Amino acid sequence: MDHSSFAKYSMSRLAAIEAHRKEVTEEWPAAKDDLDGLIEEVFVWARTKINFGNISDKLAARRTLDFASLEKMKSILAGIDFPAEVMLGQNPISPSEVVEELTRHLRDLKLQFANLSEIDVDTKLSFLIGGNARQLVFAAAVIGKKLPALVKLVRQKIDLLAPIQVRVIWSWVQEELDPASLTPISDHAALLPPGWTQFTDVEEARGKLARYVVELKPALLAEMARRGRTSFPMKVPDTSQMLGWKEATAVERLSEQEGTLVTTVGRIGPLLKVLFARDESDVAMGLGLDPESRIFKKERSIFESSNKQPPPFVGMCYELRKFIQVADLLVSKEFPLEAMLRQLKLGLEVVAQDISRDYGRRSELRLQREIARFLIERGIYAVGTKFGRSETDFVIGEHADHYVIEVKKYARGSAITDRTVKSALVQLQSYMDQPPTHPVGILVVFNFTDSLLIAPQTWIRGRYKILVINLQPEPPSGRRKSLTVEEGSGERTIDVHIIDGTNPERRRHNSGSARRRRGARRSTRK
Repeated sequence: MDHSSFAKYSMSRLAAIEAHRKEVTEEWPAAKDDLDGLIEEVFVWARTKINFGNISDKLAARRTLDFASLEKMKSILAGIDFPAEVMLGQNPISPSEVVEELTRHLRDLKLQFANLSEIDVDTKLSFLIGGNARQLVFAAAVIGKKLPALVKLVRQKIDLLAPIQVRVIWSWVQEELDPASLTPISDHAALLPPGWTQFTDVEEARGKLARYVVELKPALLAEMARRGRTSFPMKVPDTSQMLGWKEATAVERLSEQEGTLVTTVGRIGPLLKVLFARDESDVAMGLGLDPESRIFKKERSIFESSNKQPPPFVGMCYELRKFIQVADLLVSKEFPLEAMLRQLKLGLEVVAQDISRDYGRRSELRLQREIARFLIERGIYAVGTKFGRSETDFVIGEHADHYVIEVKKYARGSAITDRTVKSALVQLQSYMDQPPTHPVGILVVFNFTDSLLIAPQTWIRGRYKILVINLQPEPPSGRRKSLTVEEGSGERTIDVHIIDGTNPERRRHNSGSARRRRGARRSTRK
């Protein structure tokens, strides 16, 4: 049963349980047992599709803030010799008043920090403290003030990041500077030299990122504001967000859907205790989590402090329905990147007989670059690596996720087996499992062999997708065998099923010909 079918099945089961609850005045024990069993089924399904440990890690990373670095940022900005008033576009600000607000917001966050949820911390840091800091950095750009001490401070935070994270953030820089993006930073030719946005080296990119966040982007925005532009992109984390990091995982922000899932799981725990005398350790076991995960602590206060509670049975049905809906969305989500890659596949396969010979001669490196060019031309910002043996082909930062793409070529005349397919996926997994990142991965296979390879269109375990581009010149009837990839069970990520596609008559003819050739050779030797 695929993820979509399971979600529909679970929702229909839940609807039947709820319908019974509305028709009778007293709860029927069987309906309560059915609800308990459905919860277990849903948890087993969800934990095989969604990595709740990654979500928990993201929450834990938001529970620590580098207040010392944030205070240094405030001191650097407060020490600038600003005029009494600075025009940010058409809006005047008083830098001294903004510094006072920044001081107050930092103090309040420190005092409230222990009692705030991770999402509340993120909101206050991004909008209150971040808003004040952006105004002051912006004002420094307007008066032409350089901030080398702040650049150095931000660079220290960027040094925490793994190389793959640097590439992801660099893809966001490319998006912000692309004139075709939704809210681009325009008119940057005078400030940024030609080729500045090209990714060349991880260490060089770290330095350019620090300067971009602190000095270059504010200067570009100041020029835009002077010309009457009022909208600007916020894809790249700003100065205050970066300075709050204590570890690399902090750059991995929760998506809105993940935040909703955290809220729902946090509420299900107390409801389980009331309805079934279970505790949060049962939820943790069901989702593959540590009972001390921050996921179970976020919503506890709602049940401890509020007197207005729905009947537990009704509350559980409501939260379970929301859990299924959000989990199904997370598993089945398709972002523009995936749609673009599917277009690439279909477009190439339509003309496979015409291009098979030409594309078959291209190296794996050339095919990688073809994909990168195809995506960049359509507004997907792919950042390549060295394309070496020990590194993945390229990474793409999109929305709250980032993608690792590995390209594999099976040349004409080579063998494609279950072992080679599994080996390619293991190689992709090794790139994805480099802490502290939590990417999803796509294995793009160019298949020129006389075997047909078929992979599921859905995500495998919520993290992997295999996109096969079959470019054989032979029609389906002429292919030697077919291999079908399916999601595995237990410890196996995938299963590969092989079907011999050779025509039986052709096999008998070939075997007869082989016997005659062997007989002829024996006669010759005699």
